[in-house]
Amino acid sequence: MRAVHILNGDALLERFPESISGDLLVCRECLIDGPLQGRNPETFFANRMAYLDVSYEDPGGEFYLEAVLPQFELMMNIPEQSKVYFWFEADLFCQFNFWFCASLMDTSSDCEYYLVLPPEPHQYGFSGLKNSELEVLQEIAIPISALLMASIQELWKAARKADQKKVNTLATMLSIAVPGLKDLPSFLEQFYKQHYLEVLEDLIADPALNDFPSVFRAFMKQEPQYGFGDLLLKRYYDQLTHQ
Repeated sequence: MRAVHILNGDALLERFPESISGDLLVCRECLIDGPLQGRNPETFFANRMAYLDVSYEDPGGEFYLEAVLPQFELMMNIPEQSKVYFWFEADLFCQFNFWFCASLMDTSSDCEYYLVLPPEPHQYGFSGLKNSELEVLQEIAIPISALLMASIQELWKAARKADQKKVNTLATMLSIAVPGLKDLPSFLEQFYKQHYLEVLEDLIADPALNDFPSVFRAFMKQEPQYGFGDLLLKRYYDQLTHQ
């Protein structure tokens, strides 16, 4: 069967082992932030592009059209009877993107689906792993059954509607099926309570942390479960400091 690897970002793409065969697709979104509405894919992607273009100076709308959207279009047209590997981490940033990519799959295409998670102590990233370790992860990837795939797709629908009760129920099911995601329900509870803003406020108030880079490093060390990138956290930082 043909292998297709859906990667969680360009950082993994740049160091993905050549020894692992298959086509490489990249999710270049941050779906944990911004609107998730849209009556159809075209409207959804237009809303996303408009929001990201306004909220982030770089990379902007042109990048979305050239480098983001084409990857999703390829995901929606994966050949039948492929082996599809989702390379996503346990943090919430990655999980929102994973649910979305899973929602693009045509489950009638007789494909096999797998989730590749980094093991502890690298629970929140592939970056600490050697090529040989990435190869092993691919070999022991977690099969996603038809029932579990349906649950993940429903989880994405619930997340789009911000239906926290349903999100929690489905996330709990996912955490039971995938031990590496055992903390997912508690991560989501913190997220929906905007716990990250409270933490960020406390860090900004710390006189030892006198600029954004130092606050960012402290936040990532203290709260890795969110997986926020520097651009996203900088936006929250600017809001709280009125910059």
